[in-house]
Amino acid sequence: MGSEMCIRDRPGTEISRRSNADRDALLQSMEREFTRSAFLLQAEATGIKPGTASTWLKRLVKHGMIESVDGKGTYRKPLPNGV
Repeated sequence: MGSEMCIRDRPGTEISRRSNADRDALLQSMEREFTRSAFLLQAEATGIKPGTASTWLKRLVKHGMIESVDGKGTYRKPLPNGV
């Protein structure tokens, strides 16, 4: 048991998928209303590829975690319940 190693701990092993925690941390770092380009810039600054961030935006909208404000690249986080 003690000698088991997590894949992340293996030298030279790269993580091929980003976790939901990375996505959630990126979203949390954004203002309540933000643009697609601002999201992609923030993602790049934290080491997330633009393609990954773009896919996350689509999924966040699909799952209701953000909403498209104008259909032109402006997004908004919904207010917490009842606020």
